[in-house]
Amino acid sequence: MIDPRRHLLGAACFLLGAVLVLSYDFEDRGRHLDTPSAMAKTDRAGVYDLSKARMLMRVVGHIRSHYVDPDRVDPRQMATAALQAVQTKVPEVRVVVDRDGRGRPKRLEVSVAEATREFALDRVGDLYELNWKLMDVFDFLERNLPVTADLEDIEYTATNGLLSTLDPHSVLITPQAYREMQLGTQGRFGGLGIVVSVREGLLTVMSVMDGTPAARAGLLSGDQIARIGEESTINMALGEAVNRLRGEPGTSIAVWIKRKGWTEAKPYTLTREEIRLRSVVHDDLGQGIGYVKIRNFQGNTADDLEEALTKLMAGGRKLNGLVLDLRDNPGGLLDQAIRVSDRFISDGTLVTTVRERGKEREERHATRAGTLDDVPMVVLVNRGSASASEIVAGALKHDERALIIGTTSFGKGSVQVVYQLDDAALKLTIAQYLTPGDISIQSVGIVPDVEIDALSVDAGHLNLHADEQDLRGEAGLDSHLESKKITDVKPSVRLELLQTEAEAEARGGEEDDAPSHDTLTMLARDLLVAAPAVGRRQALVQAKGFLDARQAAEDQRVVTALGALGVDWQRATGKGTPKLRAELTLVPPEGRPAGARIRAGDTVTIRATVRNEGRTPASRIHGVLHSGIGPIAGRELVFGRIEPGAQATWSTEIALPRSLAAQGDAVRLELFSDDRSLGEDADDQARLMVEMDSQPEPRFSYSARVVDAQGSGDGLVQRGERFDLVVDVTNVGEGDADDVLLTVKNESGEAVFIERGRERVGKLAAGASARTRFRLSVKPTLKSQDVQLLLRIVDQGLREWTEDSLSLPVFPQEFPPGVKSRWLGEVAAGPVAAHAGAHRETDVVAQVSAGAVLPVVTVAGDWAGVALEANDGDEATGWVPLSSLTRREGVAARYAGVQVVPRHEPPALGIPNAHRTLVTSDASLDLAGTARFAGEGPGRRYVYVYRGNDKVFFKAGGGAEGPRDAMDFATSIPLEPGRNELVVVAREGDEDVTRHSFAVFRTGKAK
Repeated sequence: MIDPRRHLLGAACFLLGAVLVLSYDFEDRGRHLDTPSAMAKTDRAGVYDLSKARMLMRVVGHIRSHYVDPDRVDPRQMATAALQAVQTKVPEVRVVVDRDGRGRPKRLEVSVAEATREFALDRVGDLYELNWKLMDVFDFLERNLPVTADLEDIEYTATNGLLSTLDPHSVLITPQAYREMQLGTQGRFGGLGIVVSVREGLLTVMSVMDGTPAARAGLLSGDQIARIGEESTINMALGEAVNRLRGEPGTSIAVWIKRKGWTEAKPYTLTREEIRLRSVVHDDLGQGIGYVKIRNFQGNTADDLEEALTKLMAGGRKLNGLVLDLRDNPGGLLDQAIRVSDRFISDGTLVTTVRERGKEREERHATRAGTLDDVPMVVLVNRGSASASEIVAGALKHDERALIIGTTSFGKGSVQVVYQLDDAALKLTIAQYLTPGDISIQSVGIVPDVEIDALSVDAGHLNLHADEQDLRGEAGLDSHLESKKITDVKPSVRLELLQTEAEAEARGGEEDDAPSHDTLTMLARDLLVAAPAVGRRQALVQAKGFLDARQAAEDQRVVTALGALGVDWQRATGKGTPKLRAELTLVPPEGRPAGARIRAGDTVTIRATVRNEGRTPASRIHGVLHSGIGPIAGRELVFGRIEPGAQATWSTEIALPRSLAAQGDAVRLELFSDDRSLGEDADDQARLMVEMDSQPEPRFSYSARVVDAQGSGDGLVQRGERFDLVVDVTNVGEGDADDVLLTVKNESGEAVFIERGRERVGKLAAGASARTRFRLSVKPTLKSQDVQLLLRIVDQGLREWTEDSLSLPVFPQEFPPGVKSRWLGEVAAGPVAAHAGAHRETDVVAQVSAGAVLPVVTVAGDWAGVALEANDGDEATGWVPLSSLTRREGVAARYAGVQVVPRHEPPALGIPNAHRTLVTSDASLDLAGTARFAGEGPGRRYVYVYRGNDKVFFKAGGGAEGPRDAMDFATSIPLEPGRNELVVVAREGDEDVTRHSFAVFRTGKAK
């Protein structure tokens, strides 16, 4: 942590303990000066008071005092964004914005379920009025939202919506995220020295750090951690597991390890130590060239760099050159970036920080002591290099100390301060920084001296053109800052490198410390050998011959590779812009007529034909497809050399995932000659309209019961008992499920232990059911009266899922145990509710009509355990009062009167004509359907529709005056020109949710 007074003028404005951070992304009337007691989160009754907006007021106070550019503060837009963020999070809330002739918000209509109120914004001209207005809105929300609403989360959501109008990096950080952020910037914590991840629901060791407790104990990469302390790790969230493994240095933790070849888990007791996160790795590339990679800038980065350099020069070894790898370095602490830069630069400005429209300015200068300024350097950057890494690259480039190689960096030229707000924190942009020469990289990045364009040539996948999204960086983020001090800089050299698939993957993952198979690293080494000058400009002159030869060799490799695909990639000698005409054709799957809609799951072909209508040959012609349909967007086609009057055709085959939503969209072709864009062809023949249907969607209901054959045998959970949780899942949707997985997660602490928590069903046809079993145990120490579990049912193929909080009541051990029995019982008078266990407080799993004859397999006190289906065998799948049955002899079982009652069934959403029109010139879309609900009781029931982030329709139902099981809805959705992404949601309560997504493309222009 660093004191901002060391870095910015006007430090009296800052809170003690604030931290200057440069990183890519994590995520009133003066009341912000209230006393701590007035700022408490809750009122005297212990209830969160949203209407006082305490957290929001403190954030707004910091914006008023410290934000980098007051001109960007628009109170009306901030109020609008705050409430629009809330409506995306809270089902009951809808916001309609009324704008004036200039497009500025002038009035907000806020609805909570059926309550509506208007809030005028005409007097919201400053941040004080913004506070008052949002307090008024919050009071309305608090009065009308259900008691289960998380008011604190609503305030965080609204505050982050407000901050989003300023810039992408100002954000209110939750307490949990703030704790993780502190660990990342400090670079050390108490732990075991392992990197863990979750693989197939199992906590798995990915790597072990040398010299740590885990390494000394013999833990290995690939080990599975089955238990932490007394708690099972099956389906434990990664963050929860990490929190349990970490702790104060000197404290101990027991972990149970499973390893391939072992028959059972083995216990290890490890003592936590302070673990220093390694931010720097190094290697010797040979020929006297060293390699240093900085992953991020944390509290120990400069010291780690010094250690790496010492090892590279150990024994008097001379460094002939150094490769500094800053690729995918998201940034970090400003003071560490300055120290790293100062290690290689002996004099001059390293970075300048400016605030308040340039009125406050601080320059940080290099110092001569301890400078390594006689070793030639190359710095590697890419779009993942941001913020603090751009400060280092910018200083080394503009102070003429190093050559920069790679792709243009991210372009984050702003400085954030972290203000602690109780357990949470505000990360606020308070300044912009300038590289030497007062050059801003905001939204433009560090432009390399040698720009690398990595190409790949394969018949199934071409990459001759950089992805448009990859090129945007900071400029592609909403509300990004701009600077007037940017300069238009071009690379001195552009080098195309052909990479095979193996070479493209050679860099490996984040933990791969060896750069030897990295094409760009080895290019940098070879360049340093060929151009050993310390100065950047002189090195560029020396490197010309080397780079020219390398480009010629790479160019020939591309010509040869494309020639093998039948493409002539020789460059034509003529000049001028080619005159080309393009045509796109969609080839449907075999057996499907031309012009028919395609469907998610199809493999389709897009064929492009380009004709040269000019008088000179066109060479190195290739194209990129633009579309909102993910698998199509960015696909490349190659045509090569096209003689005058001739044409060339290329087809690309595209496998559409079965999980894609129904959608209409335009597919457009942009043509290139070499690396020069010829513009998107405006000819109608090069614009292809595509309509795609989705697969019918599965939907899952389930019922759950306890089978405690090894315990009391009464279907009840009791302390000290081991039991099976049997879950019957049914696909009640219209479509088959591809790959169904059920998981159960413990939410009751270490007194509940999951032995088996994942069950794969696989394919599950519409209307079909499957039975799964999980195994758990409850320790005698359980204090709660319920076992709390989270059940998830996921179709991993179609990405449909449902989840439910499952509460199993815990009963006294004194209850009568189950005794095996075998006789037939007839329900004399019905219907009779069959329960999941031998007690009325357990779930109802079925209704049994009079006349049903069921096998009685267990008796526990006044309850009979019965088989509800013929294939249940000797297992009690339902429990009915013993008094409800009449013993029968000489008859067969009759199951016809059994009606299964699912514990959980999401709403059914029927929209008959949703996909009838996916491409239209109309300004609106009529949408009508019915939502059907299976739940009982007074649960809240809604249907609402999003267009993008705007909630454009809302209807509440289920009141005493209307039907409980169905809700009809009809609305007209306004469509914007282009792609409109729509989501229809039917919701019952907090957890029963069904969503249907599709996209409609509106042709033409707005009127």
